[in-house]
Formats: sequence, C-alpha cells, structure tokens
Amino acid sequence: MTSNVDLSVQQIQQDFQALIAYVTGPDTRTATAYTVELTLFRRLLALGAALLRVFFQMRAAERPAGPVHAPNGSLLGYHDRRSTTYYSVFVTIQRRGQGGADDRRRHPGAREGRPGPVS
Repeated sequence: MTSNVDLSVQQIQQDFQALIAYVTGPDTRTATAYTVELTLFRRLLALGAALLRVFFQMRAAERPAGPVHAPNGSLLGYHDRRSTTYYSVFVTIQRRGQGGADDRRRHPGAREGRPGPVS
C-alpha cells in the first residue's frame, strides 16, 4: 500500500475507535436516541466516504505508470474518452475522458446525514 493509503487506513481506524468511544462514553448517557442515531449516521457516512476514497486510491495505484506495450512491442494507446459519472451515497465523481480531472462533490444531504443523488 502507498503511504497515503496507510495514513488513510490509520485515520479510519482511529475514527472508528472514536465512534465506539462515543457510543459507550458518558456523552450518550443523557442523550436522546434521536441524537445518538443522527450522530452515528453522520459519522458512518464519513467513514464510508473515507473507505471509498481508499478503494479508489488502491485502484489508481494499480494502473500502469507508463505507456503499455503489446507483446510485439507496439504502443497500446488509450481509446476510451467517455465521460463517466459515479454516484454513491457518499460522493459523486465525474471523470471527463482521457486526462480529465476527477470532480468530486458531496451530496447536499450527506452534510445533513441524508444520502441522495446530486441533481
């Protein structure tokens, strides 16, 4: 794994431990079930987004760094220039063809603890 992935995984583990500490800690003794559920939902959405980011980091690390050659030595070009959009409950990612930058946007509802597509 790359150092970015290692750091992300460590942060996710710390965030998960903090979530357990929140549920078992003194803050929840006087809190309503609604407040605890809302807090858990928001934090779990954040953890899911972080885990999805690690997935994409791992996937990107597997791509060849340089040009790819066929067995006969000829250069294999990249031909897929389609733009794609990936919708998740955590984030929307738009990829604009070859060499295009990824555009990540949070769902408006994710900030409030509600999943949903970006319109």
